[in-house]
Amino acid sequence: MENRTRIIFVLKYLIDNSNINHPCSGNSIIEAYYNNFGQSATLKTIYQDISDLISSGFDIKRKRRGFYIENVLFSISQLYLISEMINDNGYLKINERNLLIEKLFNLTNKYDREILQKHSLSIENNETPIINNIDILLRAIAQKCLVSFRYYDLGIKKEKMYRHHLYQLYPLDIVISNSQCYLIGYQKKYNSINKYRVEKIEKIIIQPDKKITIDYDRKEYLKKNFSMYQGEIVNVNLYCKKGFLDYLYNQFEQEIIISKQLEQGYICNISLPLTVTFFSTIFSFDGNITIISPQNVKDQFIQYCHKMIEIHQ
Repeated sequence: MENRTRIIFVLKYLIDNSNINHPCSGNSIIEAYYNNFGQSATLKTIYQDISDLISSGFDIKRKRRGFYIENVLFSISQLYLISEMINDNGYLKINERNLLIEKLFNLTNKYDREILQKHSLSIENNETPIINNIDILLRAIAQKCLVSFRYYDLGIKKEKMYRHHLYQLYPLDIVISNSQCYLIGYQKKYNSINKYRVEKIEKIIIQPDKKITIDYDRKEYLKKNFSMYQGEIVNVNLYCKKGFLDYLYNQFEQEIIISKQLEQGYICNISLPLTVTFFSTIFSFDGNITIISPQNVKDQFIQYCHKMIEIHQ
């Protein structure tokens, strides 16, 4: 039992107190072990524990008569990027972001944690958490059962304005899009799949006795409802001048197919919902990316341009 306790302590101590620039000596591990458990250990037993850990697959390295363990889960750069994504979201309250980041940083050693904390926000905020909502909804999704909840909008002074009726739906998914968190669910009353902002949901009640299986294609739903381009999907050919292909990729990501390379540019093909947002995006490229076909899409784009001219005359 003592051996098991000691080897677990050695592993935890190395994870929390070592990195490539701060290896832990055998003596420092012995001292820490005694301070925590009041039991002594020898260098021989500590070295054997470390050898056993290495044999078990832990990436423990030796340096300057000491030992350090590579980050078990994430490198410091990965932790920083994840923390920045958490800080940048728009649906978690500040105290919730700080709590998540604190737990994230606890996955690394104290030296890397110190560096990361210098670049992280730490502001107190006592607003109601969203995490509980997500916990409840994820359980409801797993159980495929009905939930009811209150939903509110924000007034002119950002006060909560509750909608009069109680919402009921079968939750299908939780999606993060454009720094917002959405609940996707099937509403039997309307025979449709709809989305709601999770932070505007309150007083969720799960009804486990009411279950249903819904035909839900996540990829297709997200494409139609969470792309900045929402509407009827059409296949469009675009001409893109050289030097603007990266801009096109940034707008449409993996949807672009280059069908032909010309001397001054490219013929590109994309399938996407045809909307005003698409037209305004094409307009913003100032003629460097243009619509080739189909003709009805070109005609709609011309109508859009004429309408904008009329409005601003």
